[in-house]
Amino acid sequence: LSAVDSHVARKLMKMFQSPLLAKSSIILCTHHIHAVHAADQIILLSRGAKDKDSTATGEDADDEMLLQAASTSDDGPAAKVAFCGSLPEFREKFPKLAAGGAREGE
Repeated sequence: LSAVDSHVARKLMKMFQSPLLAKSSIILCTHHIHAVHAADQIILLSRGAKDKDSTATGEDADDEMLLQAASTSDDGPAAKVAFCGSLPEFREKFPKLAAGGAREGE
């Protein structure tokens, strides 16, 4: 979704959720957090190690790790799976990010 404007991104997300594609598997790779609310399964990839000097703990540390993973753009170490689970599991582990990415009307 990063290569398209917001209008086209909304149309694509609506198309992905249509009955025509209901039985299809769609793999969407994006940095747009709002897209997680349409997912059945979420896989978060992260590059590099988490900063050991970080003062964040618990949910804040998880949110910080996710933001660092999403903002990494260098050609550093290979990506590692930082989270794999369902939307409810994502909401439980990253409540601030899940709330920030909520679609209008949710």
